[in-house]
Amino acid sequence: MDFGVAVGLSRCQIMLDDYAVEPYLILPILAGFLPADATRKTHGSERERYKAPTLSLQYGGGAALMAHKLGLTKSQGQRLVDLHHNRYAGYWAWSDRKLQRAFDEGELVARDGWRCGVSSRTTIYTARNWLIQTNAQAIFRYAGLMMRRLGIRIVAIVHDAVMIEAPADRIDREVARAKICLQRASRRFLHDLTLRADAKVIREGERFTDSRGETVWAFVDRTLREIEEGVVDVA
Repeated sequence: MDFGVAVGLSRCQIMLDDYAVEPYLILPILAGFLPADATRKTHGSERERYKAPTLSLQYGGGAALMAHKLGLTKSQGQRLVDLHHNRYAGYWAWSDRKLQRAFDEGELVARDGWRCGVSSRTTIYTARNWLIQTNAQAIFRYAGLMMRRLGIRIVAIVHDAVMIEAPADRIDREVARAKICLQRASRRFLHDLTLRADAKVIREGERFTDSRGETVWAFVDRTLREIEEGVVDVA
């Protein structure tokens, strides 16, 4: 969502084009770290590896951070930084304008009116991050209000996702309505840009799974079974 919000707020055309394809593989491909034909399907693990560092670039992450996060040399990390600044010049021009105004006026303002004080102690990294994160939360607040008005039962907000609950015979319809709420909210705050909204339905007898949490789930599941079998002493 961070990349999409940055696109919608800055209206950087090249960033928009990359968002429509695959934003987290573009830079490593251009840097020569991945093959030109790399896709989400063929290089899924590499995509996850580059995702967080790519997002940190738009907040001002530097070469040292790229080198540390990705196991690159500092010069390779600088290559990613330079590519981001050159390719997404429209985004950086918008971000710099917002920061200049914020430090001149002493506050950052989100599109829904939420404000944050800015002083000489505020880091540029924090300010750039706030602009994206707070507007993303505005989208979720607005979408949540629409869902509530429509009677969609919200169980929880999970970072950049909404967990809802509905009877089995109505779940597909409720998912569709929830997606519409998120899309309408994104258009409201992102200059008519519609963010992509994916959905995963967990039905009776199933459980949510995610490759990033498999290790933790396996540990918890194994520990619970050991407790039941008396192998682990919890006293």
